[in-house]
Amino acid sequence: MDTLATVLYILIALALSLYFLLDGYTLGVGLNMPFLGHKQTREHAVHSVTPFWDANQTWLVFAVSALYGAFPGLYSAILPAFYIEIVVLLMLLFVRGIVFEFYEKFSHPERFHTLLFVAALVAAFLQGAIATQILMGQGLSDEPGHGDIWQYESALGGAVFILGYAVLGSAWLRMTLPRASTDAQSTYRLILGIVAFLVLVIWIVICLIEQPLLAARVGERGGVIAGFAAIGIVSAIAIKSFANTRAAAFSWAACSVMLLTSIVYVCVYPDLVIGSPADEGAIAPHASQLFLLVGLAIALPMIVTYTLYSYRSLLKP
Repeated sequence: MDTLATVLYILIALALSLYFLLDGYTLGVGLNMPFLGHKQTREHAVHSVTPFWDANQTWLVFAVSALYGAFPGLYSAILPAFYIEIVVLLMLLFVRGIVFEFYEKFSHPERFHTLLFVAALVAAFLQGAIATQILMGQGLSDEPGHGDIWQYESALGGAVFILGYAVLGSAWLRMTLPRASTDAQSTYRLILGIVAFLVLVIWIVICLIEQPLLAARVGERGGVIAGFAAIGIVSAIAIKSFANTRAAAFSWAACSVMLLTSIVYVCVYPDLVIGSPADEGAIAPHASQLFLLVGLAIALPMIVTYTLYSYRSLLKP
C-alpha cells in the first residue's frame, strides 16, 4: 500500500472510530431505555441525544464514501456479502432518526421508547457481527449473500457491540442527566461494565484462535500495541486528574473505544482484510486517490466544524 493509500486508510479508520464512539453512545442510550426506571428519566435520555445524533452519523457517511472512492474492491466485496444486513441496519438507523426528530410531535411519545431499544439492539448486533466477519476475513467473495453473521464468533462480536454501546450510553447518561436520575443505577453500571469486559476478552481470544494470521500480527506488532496501551493509560490518568467525576466515566469509555479500534487497524494494515493483501484491483488508481484526497481535505474540516457546533452546549465551560 503506497503513501497516498495509507493516508486514505488512516482517514477512513479515524472516521469509523469516531462513528463507533459517537453513534455508539447514541445507540447505547436506546439500549439503556428498559433500565431507566421513570418515564421522565427516559424522556430526559432521549432529549440528551436529540441535538447530536445527526452529527454523529455524519462520520459513517464520510467513512463509507471514502471507502467507496479509495478502495472500491473492498467496498464491492462487503456490500454484496452483507446486502440484506446492511439494508436492515440502515433502515433501523432511519427509524431511530425519525423517532428523535419527531419525538415531541407524537401524542404518546413514551410508546416509542421500546422502538428505540429494539432498533438499537438489532443495529448494534448487526454492526458487531458484520465487523467481526470482515475482521476475520470471512464471507467476502464474489458470490452475493455469502456472509454468515450467525457464526459463533460473529454473534459474539454482535454481543460485544451491544454491551460496549450500552456502557457508552450509560456513561453518557451519567454525564448529561441530573444526578438524582442516575445515582440509583450505580450497581447496574458496575455489573454492565464487568460483563462487557469479560465478553470482550472472550471475543478477542476467540478471534485470535480462529484467525492465526491476526494472532501473528498481534505478536509482530506487540511494541506498537503496547505504545497505544501506554497512551490509553496516560490518557485515563489525565482524565481522572482534570475531568469531573460524572464526565470521567464517559471519557474513559471513549478512550477505550479509540484504543481498541486503533489496535485493530494497526493489526490489519497493510491489508484491507486480514490475510488478503491489498492489490491493484482493490485500490483505486493513483489519480482517483488524489482527487478523493482533495475532496476529503475540503469535507473533513466542515464535518469537524459541524460536529463541534452540534456539541457547543457541552463544550461551554
